[in-house]
This record gives sequence, C-alpha cells and structure tokens, in this order.
Amino acid sequence: MASKDAPVGIIDPTEVGVFAAHLLSDGNPTVHNKARYVLNGPEDITGKQIVDMVEQYIGVQVEEVIYKDVSFIDFLYEHQYAATHQSKNVILSIKHAPETAWEGQCTASTTTAMMP
Repeated sequence: MASKDAPVGIIDPTEVGVFAAHLLSDGNPTVHNKARYVLNGPEDITGKQIVDMVEQYIGVQVEEVIYKDVSFIDFLYEHQYAATHQSKNVILSIKHAPETAWEGQCTASTTTAMMP
C-alpha cells in the first residue's frame, strides 16, 4: 500500500496502545472527549526504503514491487464480508484510506505534540 516516494512516519501499533493507555489513565479523561490526535512514528520512510531494507535483510533483490496496491481489499470483501451483507461501499472505501499518506501528509512532522 505504500507509495514509492512519499515519506510516512509509520507508527508501531504498540505505541498507539501506550498512547491510549495514557489517555485512559489520565486523572480527568473527559478533557480528551471528542479530541483528535495525530500519531505518527519518529522518522519518515518511503515505500522504496522499505523495499531496500527487505532486500538487504533477505540478501536478494525484490523482482516486482507494486506500490499503492489496494487490490487486496476487493479480495477481502468478496471472501470475508460479502456473505455477511455488510456495506460494500463502506468496506471498499478503505481503498481511500492511504491517499493522504501517498500525498505526503503523514510525515513524522505532523504528529501531535508529545504528552508529558
């Protein structure tokens, strides 16, 4: 799903959990009611850099890379959700989720300020 050249501040899911735990354990969590936070990783990485790291790790050049590939979402819908009659439009809208990242709007610099 990554773009070849757009930098993204990828975040570890564990860090999202740690952030949520801080919010929930706050003495007054109501201050966070309806608040929005932007969480990104500490440094930017592009799809090309990810491929380079994989190649370095496995010691072999990756022959075919398809950037911005969201075709798996169609497969996911057909094989997991179609039989449940869940909203096809809603599920297929997931294809648009990475567009802001592809446009370079999810860099590490867009992260909400750190909590104390």
